Amino acid sequence: MYKTALARQKRNKKIYKKFVMSFSKFARQTKKIEKVSIKFATIMLLLTMNVVMFNIPITNAFYNDTESATGNTFQAAMLDFRLTKSSFSGFVGKEYKGEKDVATIAVPITGSLGMQYNVFASSTSPICDQFTLNAERNEVLVYSGPISGFNLSTSTEFGTFDLEFDLPVDAPVTQEDLCQADLIFQAWRENIDTPEQSGYFDIEILSLNLKAKTIVLNEILANPNPTYPYPANREFIELKNNGNLPVDVAGWKVSEMTAGGVENKYTITTATTGSYRAIPYGGSTIIPAGGWLVLLLSGTTALNNDGDTVRLYNGDDNKLDEYSYLTTKYGFTDARYLDGVGDWVDPYPTPNMTNILEADSALISILNSILESDAFSISPDIATTTPEIIETSTSTTEIVALPPFKEEEIVATTTSEVVLDVIVEEPAVVIPPDLEITPPDPLLQSDSAPATPDKQEGESEIPSPDQGEGQGGVLEPIIESVPVIETPAPVEPPSTE
Repeated sequence: MYKTALARQKRNKKIYKKFVMSFSKFARQTKKIEKVSIKFATIMLLLTMNVVMFNIPITNAFYNDTESATGNTFQAAMLDFRLTKSSFSGFVGKEYKGEKDVATIAVPITGSLGMQYNVFASSTSPICDQFTLNAERNEVLVYSGPISGFNLSTSTEFGTFDLEFDLPVDAPVTQEDLCQADLIFQAWRENIDTPEQSGYFDIEILSLNLKAKTIVLNEILANPNPTYPYPANREFIELKNNGNLPVDVAGWKVSEMTAGGVENKYTITTATTGSYRAIPYGGSTIIPAGGWLVLLLSGTTALNNDGDTVRLYNGDDNKLDEYSYLTTKYGFTDARYLDGVGDWVDPYPTPNMTNILEADSALISILNSILESDAFSISPDIATTTPEIIETSTSTTEIVALPPFKEEEIVATTTSEVVLDVIVEEPAVVIPPDLEITPPDPLLQSDSAPATPDKQEGESEIPSPDQGEGQGGVLEPIIESVPVIETPAPVEPPSTE
């Protein structure tokens, strides 16, 4: 065992000696590397200092050439203009003053290159063919026609564009029909044929969102005659549909102003309870194409006799129409004439019927009487007053006229005065000596009747359409006689023989 341990010790000494020798060798190599690294670093440092201190030029430039161009000027330019208004939206109607106007100014930017421009419409809405546009540039009319056809020739004249959008009376549109169009102003350098050749160009756009308005205020009765048949014996507001399709106005609103300037809005509804209701006469909130809707306001008498403002709002609470009056005439309405599209006048109440002027029936009767020998009938475009002459087997001519609410017959027989169905000035009417006309008896009070006192809350219940009020019959016109001048027989001049 001793020998074995001694042998193991000798072997370990040999291994240790080899390890020491290997490590010494590695240390000597490392020292050599360090010496080389130090030498290399020293050389690089010396070279760097030499370049910095002595500015050694670039060498090895075997080929070199330099060219220069003088007298060149480089300048930035722009071509720019702007529109003072870039969008417009609104409702456009067929009625009097139903058009919409907008103005925009095309202004060149200071410092811009000289430019020319054109203007044209771009739209994918077929309904835009129905809307018309009158365009003025600096107060000179430059276009009149459909929006879709708008196209102005190239010009260098900038300035104010006044644009008027309208709907013709016969346009086949309905409520809320939408016309979306862009009026594109395109400018490029002057004296250049096309924008593509110009290199500089600018485009500005006026965006349009126009909606058709066909539901309008048509007739307002604020000072009713209680002897008239229902519903003409109470306050009402009538709407007219100028469109070609029925429109449901449930949830829409009409409003009036109190004496203190507060606006009261009445919701159009068929509900039988609740305050501030506008109840349709007839029970339906749908207005047929070309038809009417009479609204009776719930609660106390709402419309002021000494002036008021009535407004119409759609279901989105956008104001569609407005009319203000200063005074009222007892038993007469404020209404559009021509019906649905004309200006406001004060004719007879014609709820759910075409509005007529005071003198229509009278003038037609007189003219038909004068022209009876020619069997000539005057037929104005008024559905409720169109007369006709009916030939009989005798010399009596029967004139049939259609006043409001019921057809009435006026038979020409013998008398010395002619009867008119309205209050008019008293002109001298010449009637042939062989024609005399008998008037019917007066049936209604004149407009001097006392005003109806306002009702208190809870007193006014709106009856159903088949329940009449007052005298219940037919609303007949006011009768007033006009003096007639008979034509004397011709007198032979005295003989000169």
